[in-house]
Amino acid sequence: MSMKPRAKVQAPQVRAKTPAEAHTPQPAQTLMRRAVKKPGPSLKRRVTAQSALATTAGQPKAAVLAKLSVAELDAKRLQHAQQVAKSRLISRFGGIGSSAAPTVTPLAPTPNPHPTTKQAAAAPSVTISHVATPPKRPRTTADMLEKALQQATSHQQPPPKRRRLGAAKRITSISAAVLAVLVLAGFVALQNLPGLRLRMASDKAGFTASLPDYQPGGYHLSHLSYSPGVVALQFQTKSSSRAYNITEKTSSWDSNTLRDMFVASASPQYQTVQSGGRTLYFLSQQQVTWVNSGIWYQVQGNSSLDNQQLVQLATSM
Repeated sequence: MSMKPRAKVQAPQVRAKTPAEAHTPQPAQTLMRRAVKKPGPSLKRRVTAQSALATTAGQPKAAVLAKLSVAELDAKRLQHAQQVAKSRLISRFGGIGSSAAPTVTPLAPTPNPHPTTKQAAAAPSVTISHVATPPKRPRTTADMLEKALQQATSHQQPPPKRRRLGAAKRITSISAAVLAVLVLAGFVALQNLPGLRLRMASDKAGFTASLPDYQPGGYHLSHLSYSPGVVALQFQTKSSSRAYNITEKTSSWDSNTLRDMFVASASPQYQTVQSGGRTLYFLSQQQVTWVNSGIWYQVQGNSSLDNQQLVQLATSM
């Protein structure tokens, strides 16, 4: 059996490493040097966040006592150390072969002016000679406002006195108000004056007299008279002497009795007109009479009123 020769395995070629070329170091540069400047004094209030432990570290709440081992040595520990056998090979015990006890000078405690937060929390028994007061904060607008409010006394001053009007102005205003009330009352009384006068006359006459709702243009009530059982009204114009009278008197007559007892004898040529449930008797052109609800009415005078106006006048009463 023939054996084939093995192929030769070539070893990997290793290239020699060439050292990197030396480069020149550049000087250090600060980026954005223009934006970096030294802080200066400012009125702006700066707020610094502090932890609860950091705020309480500067103001200890309990008295801190010095540790005993710092100021002096314990007598029991010193006696125990003197009884321990010492090797001659160690020279720090006072020399080779020396068995004398070393002299220890107690060290005075030196307070740390700037204790760290861990030291202040871990060693509450250290006695300090003074308590550091926190530095005063710069006065801000809120502090100044609070101080100004505490010192304010404007609320303690008496209220300002009201300026009173003079006596003349008060009298003038009161007089104007009274005059306005009098004018208004006079106007109302003037409008209701005929009704007031008729009511007084009715009380004196003993029966309820009435005014006509219809009033011819230009006429007004100029005179009113009364007597027991009789009320007389006179209406007159302002521009002329024309006038008419209305007489009202109590009577037990009816329309037929009035015709037989008075109208037939006063004017045989009378005229009869029925209007508004009333029987009107026209004795002449300007004289009319009728009876209604126990009252006898007579209208007469130099009024130049026609029959239609007289009918309307009688119907309105």
